[in-house]
Amino acid sequence: PISPAVFRSTKCMAMKLWHCWRPTPTASWRKSVSTLSTTRRWPFGGRPARLGLAALIALITVIGGRIVPAFTANWLDARQTPAVRLGPGVDRLALAVTGAALVAWVGWPAHPLTGYLAAGAGLANAFRWARWRGWQCLAEPLIFGLHLGYLWLVIGWGLTAAAILWVPSVTHGMAQHAFTAGAIGHMTLVVMSRAALGHNGLPLKADALLSAAIACVFVGAVLRVTANFTGAAA
Repeated sequence: PISPAVFRSTKCMAMKLWHCWRPTPTASWRKSVSTLSTTRRWPFGGRPARLGLAALIALITVIGGRIVPAFTANWLDARQTPAVRLGPGVDRLALAVTGAALVAWVGWPAHPLTGYLAAGAGLANAFRWARWRGWQCLAEPLIFGLHLGYLWLVIGWGLTAAAILWVPSVTHGMAQHAFTAGAIGHMTLVVMSRAALGHNGLPLKADALLSAAIACVFVGAVLRVTANFTGAAA
């Protein structure tokens, strides 16, 4: 259960009575976080945690599925390179399978049907991702980083399917890190960077520092997902 210290502080903040808020003991916060993070009834912290992550995956699938090909097409058109291949049928299939997989994963994360739906979501999104021709944008990390983020979504679904159906050494935690450190990490960094550059009237181009940051996010996601195989804790 949530500790009384956390409840008291949350209640005060919600009522905007900042004068009654007092710093709670560090031990109380640590105990509360430990209680929430060590729930073992369901893979990945429980149904509420999976529901929150599922909402973010759905956002990346829907919104990312619109902005990634759009930004890529604009960048390629400016260089007179063949535009990305867009297919509404492919998009609808990927969205439908992903939606079904998310519902199954939130409710029944260890059921074999969830594993098959996860595999289907991975394949559908992989086909969708390949049609965008992200490899043609290697020269611009601000575009290629978006493709990396969506690729991590594909990897996350593949790891989810493997954890449920086939490979004992693949865990739900590895899929979780692919979704969070990989997909969410890349999409957050790149989209915020594009917005900051655009709102300040700067060229939509990654400099050396931003390119290094995107590379660090990718390397960090790889290391976190593969921690099981290197002997580190997942």
